[in-house]
Order: sequence, then structure tokens, then C-alpha cells
Amino acid sequence: MPRGRPRKTQGDILLKSAEMIGWAIGGLEREIVMTRERLSALTAQANALRAKLPGGTRQAASATGISGSEAVGGTGATGARGRRRRTMSPEARRRISEMMTKRWAERRKTTGTNEAKPRKRKRGGISPEGRKRISEMMKKRWAERRKAAK
Repeated sequence: MPRGRPRKTQGDILLKSAEMIGWAIGGLEREIVMTRERLSALTAQANALRAKLPGGTRQAASATGISGSEAVGGTGATGARGRRRRTMSPEARRRISEMMTKRWAERRKTTGTNEAKPRKRKRGGISPEGRKRISEMMKKRWAERRKAAK
């Protein structure tokens, strides 16, 4: 009798791998069933909420960009399209513009006039007279130092 672990034959390996694949498929199928149940529950919730909206499910489904078959629970081919942006009529734009113009005019009245205020003078600048005075003082100091060095 040979010592050590028994050698695996090709049949044993295939049997084990087929068994593992079967377990994996079983797990995936259970996940699919659970996901479908969750989807149906969420669809029922969404339909109940849509029914509370004025106009019923047709209007609510069209407002969200979902076709009629999708609102009931089916999946359509157009599920990936986005919502359309609402456009504003020219009259509405004009009314909003006039309102904002009035608001800004009132705000300007309350804050005061729009005149430019005189700018404050920056500190640290030296006038020409001050610069000349400093220059003369430095010349005097250097002259004294030269005299003291001799």
C-alpha cells in the first residue's frame, strides 16, 4: 500500500468542480428569486403612491418618464432614457425678469446710492519731502561715521 495522500484522478476533480458549480448556480438562482420578489414589492409600493397622485397612474407614469408597461411592472427597452427638461414660456421668462428687476431696484434704494466712495490713502507711502529728509539724515550719518573711522 502506497504512503501519503491518495492521488486524485481526473474524474474526482471533475466531480468536485461540477459540484461546486452546482452550488454556485443554486445560490445565484436563490438571489434572482429574492431580487424579483423585492422588485415586485417595490413596484407595488410605487403604484400605490402613484394612485394617490391626482390623475392616477397614467399621468404619474408619464411624468416620471416611464412607459405604461413599465409602470405596471414590465420592463421596457426605453428604461435608460433620461427625463426631459421642462422649458419655460417666453411670457414666464419676461415676468420673472421684470420681478427680479423690481427687486434689485428696491434693494439698491434701501442700500443707498451707487456712487463710488473716495478711496482711503494707503499707509506706508512716503511723500517726496519725507524721502528727501531721510536721504539727508543718512548722508549726514555716513559722513560722521567716515570722520570717526579716520
